[in-house]
Amino acid sequence: ILLGLALRSAACAGDHLHARDGHAHQHVERCEYGPQVPLTPPYHFLVWGDLNVIHTTDTHGWLLGHQKSSWAEPYYSGDLGDFASFVTHMKQIALHKDVDLLLIDSGDLHDGTSLSDGYPPGDVDAHESNKFVERLPYDLMTIGNHELSSGTRSKSDSELELAP
Repeated sequence: ILLGLALRSAACAGDHLHARDGHAHQHVERCEYGPQVPLTPPYHFLVWGDLNVIHTTDTHGWLLGHQKSSWAEPYYSGDLGDFASFVTHMKQIALHKDVDLLLIDSGDLHDGTSLSDGYPPGDVDAHESNKFVERLPYDLMTIGNHELSSGTRSKSDSELELAP
């Protein structure tokens, strides 16, 4: 993280106003934040064990991926369909290798986007977005603090909708 911040500040030195410079209404040329060299995918093979885990947490309704055009979100973003495809592919590899692959989520499926919240008071948060999540082959799911929020019915909905 520190390296990324250092590169970001070095790449754009002197092209913006600071709060201490006062409030001025002028156009300032901005640089595009991004890598100075092309991004390359990892080149090491994935090492499989007898037990392997794909873990998600705190998705907060981000089923569509990041929608911003600023770096690095377009390069490191995927939507729920991308994730479902990835999990399906990894499960097939695990089956071929005769090893176990668990898909685990540790809660907080909602409270982040209008896909998972924004329901009228007293209604069920994440009721519709949970329908997409329940199609993924999760082996284990827990509830997070957002599913336990007082005054919502999301806890009981998560238990009823996601638990077989």
